[in-house]
Amino acid sequence: MKEEHLYLLHNFSSRVTKAWQDLIDHTTPKIFPKGDECNPLISVADMFAYLTEKKLWDAKLWLEPHNVEKVWGDYDFGVEVRFLDENVLSKYRWFSQESIETVNYLARPMVFLDIEGISISKLTGDPYVSAAAYASLKGGGFQGFDEGIDAGKIRDGDVYAYAGEKAKERAYAFKDMYDIEVYSIRELRQKVHGLL
Repeated sequence: MKEEHLYLLHNFSSRVTKAWQDLIDHTTPKIFPKGDECNPLISVADMFAYLTEKKLWDAKLWLEPHNVEKVWGDYDFGVEVRFLDENVLSKYRWFSQESIETVNYLARPMVFLDIEGISISKLTGDPYVSAAAYASLKGGGFQGFDEGIDAGKIRDGDVYAYAGEKAKERAYAFKDMYDIEVYSIRELRQKVHGLL
């Protein structure tokens, strides 16, 4: 029987491990592409990881459980350190060449950005921020859309934002197959500004 705990994960790629098998045997994780940008808890976790690294570096300490407790010891909150080292290597070592399939665990709704001729990694400013904000407001994740990789990820309830004629054609083709929201990037920006 699966537990009711909520496990939020930043998107990842890996081959199958015992840890992954244990996790999906006991619960259903929720995976966020761009999680540090659209999920506040993952964002805070990333900040704590960065600050821990910085504190250890400044104190000239190795990344070890007692040192992590030490650098956070003067704060008004408890610290419990769990460490992945050689003692639990059997949990996170690959035991298969098969990749972990994450599509069924993606945070929904997903917001897909299909921008003709522009990679999402090159997108900055309001269009990108609006997509992250909309995903956050909906409790989902977001990512750029690659026709060759991502067509099988779309599910009912997702959001598809496009820019360009071919991207618009793809958006409405998916709308004919799935119950999804479709917006131009400009419409998505306006929608987000209306919600904030």
